[in-house]
Amino acid sequence: MNRRDFLSASAAVSWQAAAQSYATSTAPGTVPEWEADLFGLEKHSKTPVAAARIELLKTGRSYFVRATSKDGVQGIARVKQIEDYLPMLTRVAMPFFAGKDVRRLETLIDEFYIRNYKLAGQALWAPAAYVEQALFDMYGKTVGKSVGALLGGVKRKRIPVYLSGSGRETTAEEEVAVYQRGLTETGTRAVKFKIGGRMSRNADAYPGRTEKMLELARKTYGGKVVIYADANGSYNAAKAIDVGKMLAGLKCGFFE
Repeated sequence: MNRRDFLSASAAVSWQAAAQSYATSTAPGTVPEWEADLFGLEKHSKTPVAAARIELLKTGRSYFVRATSKDGVQGIARVKQIEDYLPMLTRVAMPFFAGKDVRRLETLIDEFYIRNYKLAGQALWAPAAYVEQALFDMYGKTVGKSVGALLGGVKRKRIPVYLSGSGRETTAEEEVAVYQRGLTETGTRAVKFKIGGRMSRNADAYPGRTEKMLELARKTYGGKVVIYADANGSYNAAKAIDVGKMLAGLKCGFFE
């Protein structure tokens, strides 16, 4: 048995044991092992810390969630793609978390789900995540710790990044040129292309685009730039395996 198989088997046994323990318990309020708090946020403060108000701010085309504690400490999170979810943010997520003890944030997330499980999906969880981020920022500033420290400790202070945000409406040549400019302007050494046609049942954005684009990218960028690819559900298993072999031949970093 190799290491991966051993870890997979061990994890399966652990989860099965936890599930069995929960399934056979009749005690009210029993918390499954997989819902237990991970970070122990309460150990950082002996007294409750709550947001007196949670607000949505806008400047230009950018939105922010700001949480302000009763002591005036502010936490801020920049949000993305929120326009379609504004009612869920302002009428569901923000009112739920306002006034509650942030030390219980892990449990509050579970309670938020129980309250709103029929609404579950991206439109619910994106707003909840933005509020959660602002609350973590507020709590960290209150207790003098970074959010990384609250979440178990900072593992690294320098984070490798890649350029993303490509599209499928461009030609192969145009897309390679877009990233070439980005590499030059930013000094980034990795890019991620959108390949296939996006949930397209093996069809490409136009015939041959994916192969031509990636081959041209490798030729243009050379071997020192890492190339990633994201198919967004374009392929079935058989086609994905074929594409994966092509990506391996081009020494691509990963394939989503």
